[in-house]
Amino acid sequence: MTVDDSEMQKLWKLTNELTAQLVFNRNATLELKQQLAALQSAAVGRPPAIAVSGYGDHDHTDYKLRIANERLRDENMQLQEQVREYERWIEFIMGKFRLQSFAMAQSRRESMQEAYRMTEQGEETAMRLREENTLLQTRLSDLGAAARKAIHEEYYTTETVIESLETENRCLREMLGLAEGGNGAFTGRISLHLDEDDEEDRLRRHRNRVSFPNQFKSISPQVGAKQTGQRGKITINTEVGLREESL
Repeated sequence: MTVDDSEMQKLWKLTNELTAQLVFNRNATLELKQQLAALQSAAVGRPPAIAVSGYGDHDHTDYKLRIANERLRDENMQLQEQVREYERWIEFIMGKFRLQSFAMAQSRRESMQEAYRMTEQGEETAMRLREENTLLQTRLSDLGAAARKAIHEEYYTTETVIESLETENRCLREMLGLAEGGNGAFTGRISLHLDEDDEEDRLRRHRNRVSFPNQFKSISPQVGAKQTGQRGKITINTEVGLREESL
């Protein structure tokens, strides 16, 4: 229970007590007025009495009625003053109560507005975070796709280069198969004339030029072939340079 709630309960309790006292005073005033009216009617309806020596019965009764009337009037004035005092207190308490209620309503309205504002800000922040998350996911997806594409292209490019090198190496091994058993390097120009009629005779007369240089730094195979105009004759020129290492 907060301080405001305890004060409100005290105000309600005091208001109820004052209201009950006001109702009681009003009822008492009404009863006194009824008694005064009854006494006045009784005094008016009674016939005047003959005065005796001193105070007569009529004068005595009238005197008592006047005294009672004065007493009732004083009590009535006191009760009315108390009623006005209670009314002032009730008005003061109700003013405090209205101010307190207005302050509580204002505070509640401000709290609701603040809650709505924070909710809107939270929704805006959540929406902005969702947009940023979507953008980041899109960027990550694009980067992943680009990385996969680059890896794919690099893989197939590497595979293509490897296949090309293997093919070139295989061709070199096939062309240099005669030199696989040698320890040194050689450079040769071989001219072969193939004739279907007399292949052995032409092979004996074939010119071979072979030289053995000291060292070679590169391998540069060159193969040239042309078909002559004669039937069944092919000329092949081959120049080979080998590094000083076994293939």
